[in-house]
Amino acid sequence: MVTFKEIKAGVYDVSWGTDVIRVIVTSELDEQSQNAPFLFFSGKADRFKFSDFNYRWRVATARSLLNQLYKKYFKEGFVMSYTWDDFHREYTDKFIESLPPET
Repeated sequence: MVTFKEIKAGVYDVSWGTDVIRVIVTSELDEQSQNAPFLFFSGKADRFKFSDFNYRWRVATARSLLNQLYKKYFKEGFVMSYTWDDFHREYTDKFIESLPPET
């Protein structure tokens, strides 16, 4: 059995054999400036806006790397409806299509 030990909001340690793995759940992190890079990927509109306002870019041109993410948020009106079930279904469909036909 795998147990998660909560370190703080959104941060957990998981023991895996003799290793400890740190898991960060971006949608659970507090809105603090040090979390801004993670909150871009939280899937929550308010946290995305927080990151957009609070993240301090070291290289101004690097912000262009997130253009696709910005487009997705704006296109969907800040609604992130893509679920794990959606991913699994999409992956399974593509995998099945990639299999060679039976002969």
